[in-house]
Amino acid sequence: MTPDAIRKLMLGAMANEGARMLASGMAARPSDIDLAAIMALDLPRWRGGPMHLAGVIGLLSLRRAMEAFDHPDRAFWTPEPVFAELIKNGRNFDDLNG
Repeated sequence: MTPDAIRKLMLGAMANEGARMLASGMAARPSDIDLAAIMALDLPRWRGGPMHLAGVIGLLSLRRAMEAFDHPDRAFWTPEPVFAELIKNGRNFDDLNG
């Protein structure tokens, strides 16, 4: 597996879990998840958290990487429906912070 593929899968998994947190009401905004990741996981502030970075990298690219990943835990790697909605409307998670 290439380093780029690994990066996309790791970021996709983090953003997907963030999307699940938003859908369940565990987090109110994507920026809350980003802030927690920066503070708790020591992610570089200048890059932003996983929700912001997913938009920078491209939601379509991340979704394709997750869908193509052949893994027994299909449920974990299946992109949340919000990915399709955001991609369809040319938006990203930052647009949900309003």
